[in-house]
Amino acid sequence: VGYLETQNNTYFFATRLLQNRKNNRDDFGSCRKEITKKIFYDLGFLQGNESSIKNNSLFNSIDHIPIVVNDLVKIKDIFKNQLHFTIKEGKVHEGIKNCFVKIQDGTYLEFIEPLDNSQTIGKYYANFLKTRQGGTSLAISVSNAELIKKMLKEKTMQFTADSTKIWQTIEPENADLFFIEYVNKNWKENATITTHSNTAKSLTATYFLTNKIEVEIKKYKALGFTEIESGNYLETPYRLFKVGQSNLYLLDG
Repeated sequence: VGYLETQNNTYFFATRLLQNRKNNRDDFGSCRKEITKKIFYDLGFLQGNESSIKNNSLFNSIDHIPIVVNDLVKIKDIFKNQLHFTIKEGKVHEGIKNCFVKIQDGTYLEFIEPLDNSQTIGKYYANFLKTRQGGTSLAISVSNAELIKKMLKEKTMQFTADSTKIWQTIEPENADLFFIEYVNKNWKENATITTHSNTAKSLTATYFLTNKIEVEIKKYKALGFTEIESGNYLETPYRLFKVGQSNLYLLDG
């Protein structure tokens, strides 16, 4: 049982995700989810088409957001002592030092302070800070990096790919985001790190303020993200995109 809030209305629904049959299908739950979403689109509760439904199923969620800051110590103090998050310390590497706020569902925030602009990553974040502090890109969790590559090739979109023993990343050109597939999909952070006294459990929504909202809308649609709603938030026009299980709000600034 669940509900959908859209177009200033709330719709309740029920669907069966567990089967009670002699001949079980491994994809029963995922099929039921896709059927339910298809019904929402057919009824006009969600915007988009079958292609956008297929593309959105490639994405798990917004995985994390790298955020570059001038003073990592000050940020840790704010998030630990004022916002009551548990902080996971990072390390000095590749010209930066970092720390994390890890959430129970696997999503997280990464805070980065550049230290050495003679190194490639340190230089990237140091140059970013010349404009502003804040989120530098979106990291989108996916289950199959090869399908992402196939989608981008079909759309004739240029990208770079990299891999380590921990993950594989795919970065579309000039998109300010990257896709990430983890090698060990069952790995979980220690519960002491993901437990917060403010009871935060998920990074379910991300808000980006932009003064080029039509350009951003075009970009995210091209990447296969599904626009499901438009409206106003705190008197600011927004467009809402579905990214797997996450919500991405583009605020018109």
